[in-house]
Amino acid sequence: MNKDTVNFMEHILRDYPNIPRYIARKRQEIAHPYIAGRDDNVGGGTASGSKEAKAELLLLKIEDSKFISQFLFQKAAIEDALARCEPAFAEVVKEYYFDHYNHKSFRRIGLNHGYANNNLYKQRKKLLKDIMKYMGMHHIIERDEYEKEMRLKKHQHN
Repeated sequence: MNKDTVNFMEHILRDYPNIPRYIARKRQEIAHPYIAGRDDNVGGGTASGSKEAKAELLLLKIEDSKFISQFLFQKAAIEDALARCEPAFAEVVKEYYFDHYNHKSFRRIGLNHGYANNNLYKQRKKLLKDIMKYMGMHHIIERDEYEKEMRLKKHQHN
């Protein structure tokens, strides 16, 4: 897997704990949009329209939000991939990527959970590929494999 792809996927993993906050913020923006020049304190309330109709419109806007649906999709992809991992490896991932106060290396945490380097990095590669597959990023996986093949062929000819 390409180093840039690994870095991108690791960033997505590190961002996983923040997803509920992003979603809540977007829901708040949809429910209470900022309108420049509007002063709610003058005039005493709104005119026509039932509260039920406004609530339905609000729910539709939240459900139709691509921002929210993409983050929910990303969250589900990570959770599905973690559910397929060995429980000990899932703990390594949670400690390394989700703990904001972690100062240990991935290798050190893996060793603490009984993983040798080779197996640890194979597990991580498998996890990242699973997340990418769940997110519909098959083309990136294939591109990285193709680039790896081309580099190997180039080195064989030199």
